[in-house]
Amino acid sequence: MAKHTWKYRLALVVSIVAASAGPLVAVPTAAALGTDDAASASQALMLVNQKRAMAGCVSLRVVPRLQTPAEQQSWDQAARDRFGHDGADGSTVNSRLGGSGYSRWGENVAQAQSARAVVNFWSNSPRHRANMLNCVFKETGLAVTRSNSGKLYWTQTFGG
Repeated sequence: MAKHTWKYRLALVVSIVAASAGPLVAVPTAAALGTDDAASASQALMLVNQKRAMAGCVSLRVVPRLQTPAEQQSWDQAARDRFGHDGADGSTVNSRLGGSGYSRWGENVAQAQSARAVVNFWSNSPRHRANMLNCVFKETGLAVTRSNSGKLYWTQTFGG
């Protein structure tokens, strides 16, 4: 089998699996993000929702109006190879999410090499944990992007 045919089939399988799994996490193109990384984003959301269930909160549902800013912030962090809430263009959490139609919103960011590591990081940080376990939040966006140095940059946005 030709190498490019194999990659095409793998990308197609990943797209089909992601589509059949429901609106968990938008999967970037195979060229932009490895298959393992896209699976990590889905796993991170599953782990966050498990923690929310233990706290008595409903599972978060991914929606485009929160997914887009999550993706943009992860891409921005990866491009600069550093994590933080401020964007290279001067954007802030409030400027990215304030006009999204929610009365409350939040954002978690991190640099971690696996879904389990990022959820552990957020769980051990009081402010990040508060966002994750805030039962007012019902919708989310969750994105991960790999930098040129190979580091994974995560962003989870919340709205309620």
